[in-house]
Amino acid sequence: MTTKKNKRGPPPKGSRPTPQRTSPAFVTPMPAQVVKRLPEGGGWVYELKFDGYRALVIKDEPGRTRSIGF
Repeated sequence: MTTKKNKRGPPPKGSRPTPQRTSPAFVTPMPAQVVKRLPEGGGWVYELKFDGYRALVIKDEPGRTRSIGF
């Protein structure tokens, strides 16, 4: 099977380059809370936790990642 590399052409004339961003410092994850009812409304996102483990993957720089489990 052959794969085609995704090549980008030159940027459009008059476009500005994308500013380089740095990763934020480590942010401690919020611990889960046990509640009797879930909050209502469209502004909530839920995380299902099946196995009792949490993990965080951090991309420090190009080609370097770290994983933290707790």
